[in-house]
Amino acid sequence: MRLSQSAICGLATAALFCTIPLYSQQALPPGSSNYTLYFQGKVIGKAGYTVQSLAAGGVSLASHADVKINNTALSLDDRQALDASLEIASTEFSGNVGESKIAVSVKPDGDKFSLSVSADRQLTPNTLDRHPHTVFMPDFDPSTLAVLVRMPVGALWVLIPRQAGLLAPAHLEAKPDSKAAIGGSPAMVKHDVLTIGSISSDLYFSADGQFFAQVVPTQGFAMLRDGFAMEGGIPAPPSEAKPPAGVAEHPVNFPSGELSIPGTVTLPATAGKPVPMVVLVGGSGPRDRDETLGPNKPMRDLAWDLAQRGVASLRFDKRTYFNAADWMKHPDLDHEVTLDAVAALAYASSQPGVDPAQIFLAGHSLGGQMAPYIVEQRLAAQPGSVRGIVLLAAEGTPVDTTILRQIAFQEHRAGQTQAKTDADLATVQAAFDKIRDPKTPDKETIRVIGGSMPVSYWRDWMARNPAPLLARLGLPTLVLRGEKDIQITQEDYKLLSAAAMAPGSESRELAGLNHLFFSVSGESTGAEYAQPAHMSPEVADTIVAWITKTGAARKVISPR
Repeated sequence: MRLSQSAICGLATAALFCTIPLYSQQALPPGSSNYTLYFQGKVIGKAGYTVQSLAAGGVSLASHADVKINNTALSLDDRQALDASLEIASTEFSGNVGESKIAVSVKPDGDKFSLSVSADRQLTPNTLDRHPHTVFMPDFDPSTLAVLVRMPVGALWVLIPRQAGLLAPAHLEAKPDSKAAIGGSPAMVKHDVLTIGSISSDLYFSADGQFFAQVVPTQGFAMLRDGFAMEGGIPAPPSEAKPPAGVAEHPVNFPSGELSIPGTVTLPATAGKPVPMVVLVGGSGPRDRDETLGPNKPMRDLAWDLAQRGVASLRFDKRTYFNAADWMKHPDLDHEVTLDAVAALAYASSQPGVDPAQIFLAGHSLGGQMAPYIVEQRLAAQPGSVRGIVLLAAEGTPVDTTILRQIAFQEHRAGQTQAKTDADLATVQAAFDKIRDPKTPDKETIRVIGGSMPVSYWRDWMARNPAPLLARLGLPTLVLRGEKDIQITQEDYKLLSAAAMAPGSESRELAGLNHLFFSVSGESTGAEYAQPAHMSPEVADTIVAWITKTGAARKVISPR
């Protein structure tokens, strides 16, 4: 019987670590296991790990993975020491991602984890809170999953070696046993579901804790131990939706400095004359071109809806998604967003079937906040090359102001006491004060809410104030916000609406829509982001209607 964490640890507080072993040490016995990795039904690599017992108790893990995905070769090594309770004693992770070298070391230090993150020899130190039942979780590492299936069901934490190190809450839920085959013989295996953010994966293992397989249905990924077979074979990858009638699209690559940026051009299938094109820029984090979040792809939704209404688009992967190591060399917003979006605007103007005098930029969330900076750089290189801007749920103030406003707004909605809200605001304000302090080194990593970034990155973001720049640009601008958005408040919307003063500018709040412009029944909480949904067609209707009349008088429309 597997107990929950609360049953094992009783009333242990967050400040004290439960040290009762989850299983006997023999639950992770010495030995080796090898696995095959699949993506969209095709083999993409191999991985394996070895376990050795430590004289002082606990175990050491050594894993290796060789993977090729999206034309990028990865060679990854992970060396971990765990104590008898499977808590992290030390971790050394290294590898090559394409031509970039990465290395991450993790050591516990009291109630913190001390991290050292290196990308192409550029070192970034970091400190993260230490929680009981934290698992170091790089991609493609079966040893991590072998540890996870020995954890008690319920809440736990995962430490992800991305950017400067990310600490994320996770949840492990037991499911009914499943049928499988081991070495060709039928068997019943244990089944857990691991959920991190909006992504859930199925984990399969034996009653004595041998890890057999991981399957991520929404991503078409599977890792299977050699000799293990799922009943019915590897789960079929999710069928990739095809463009609807009247829509044609094709993959492209365009240059941005020394990088080649992967993207997708979407066109009306039967356009008889050159059409407008909108360059779509996604929000914060390592986003792909579709802004994929669990089962949802809001940027793809928008691209298809625009094409059905006669407007082309170009969307692209952020470099933090396909080449994070390159971004770590220059951890700032220009290298995360601006440079590649400027290159996308230049590329868009050269596309067959596109009217180069009708190029627009549409940015969502962080992409919207950075839109004036993107357009400013493009116009400096090519005056008159951008016809207008669309701001989709865009931040209207520097990030410190935005985050403090979000905390106050969301805690008020959640019914928090004013004392609790004031304490939380003071904690975050202290972090921003430290970032502003010129004595704080640029390379120091500081955590604000859920994000740990180098001080240089935070300073860059805190200096970005889009509203005054938007007003100076003098371009027609469409400002859109979902009425039920809990991330971008009405203050942001009003500030950007006031700055959008050029003739032809409009502002509109869309009733019943959340931050992703999904229709919401009741109040938005953010949990609905993980539920299958489609960006409301009203967004494309509004954008296309505005594009056709960019010289119209400015007007502000209230929610319906």
